[in-house]
Amino acid sequence: MMQPTSQPVTVPTCAVSAARRRLRVPFLLVIALPFLGVCSASTGSLKGAVDDEPRVIRVRVEESDGDSNVPFARVPKYVTVWMDSDAASEEVMAVFDAYDDEIDDGDVGSVDVILDGPKRATLSSGEGIHVTVEMVDELVDAQHDDAVLEYRREAYPVLPSVSLVLAPTDFGGVVAVADGYRDAEGIEVVNVVSGDFYLSRDEVNENHLITTAREELVHLVGSRFQLRGAVVSGRGPLELIVAPADEEAVRRFVARDPVAGPMGSVVVEASRRHAS
Repeated sequence: MMQPTSQPVTVPTCAVSAARRRLRVPFLLVIALPFLGVCSASTGSLKGAVDDEPRVIRVRVEESDGDSNVPFARVPKYVTVWMDSDAASEEVMAVFDAYDDEIDDGDVGSVDVILDGPKRATLSSGEGIHVTVEMVDELVDAQHDDAVLEYRREAYPVLPSVSLVLAPTDFGGVVAVADGYRDAEGIEVVNVVSGDFYLSRDEVNENHLITTAREELVHLVGSRFQLRGAVVSGRGPLELIVAPADEEAVRRFVARDPVAGPMGSVVVEASRRHAS
């Protein structure tokens, strides 16, 4: 009885290729499906979102270049909106509200609203943070406050801050404005400037006890001498700018004052400007 012999089975090459194509298509679909929903908002749609809002002057949308070459990456865009100087709080709020979804989705990295005029009062937010009515009200109040020459508030997860430039005032006036933010929610850094007076309070990166001690010394020097400026923060030296006639006396005073010891380096220099 003859035994059947096994013969190799030859599959046509065209059949193999067709089978591979049939397998490749669903495989590629599986790979691509997670990315099919990644569709960033276009520059045109972001501009158009507020173009017709009341008091809007112009809109600029910029894109970060950092991740533009990464396939399927969602590259955030940065929106700047200029509005009339007399824009009301609800009009400003409407602009921020228009980008809420895009901020949450990561399509928009930041939104800056700048009120027209020389002080360029600005409110900036992003990275998942949404502005509040209180922030917008403060922006509008600063715009109409003659004592404020420049204003910028940044509402972000890391180091949220507010910075102001004031009309001429003394160190007490600078401190009074900074004190207004002492218990403010969502602010970790406060910078206030008026002429040669500069005060920075940083609750994250500085020892606030040093800053407080330096403020006390500046008040003390100002009560006894002609203080024309001071640079006060928790970093670097404390700088005191005094009338030339008082320079040496202030140096001696600081050298023997016990409060000056724990606060680090103190630099005393004479003002080169005439007192106003």
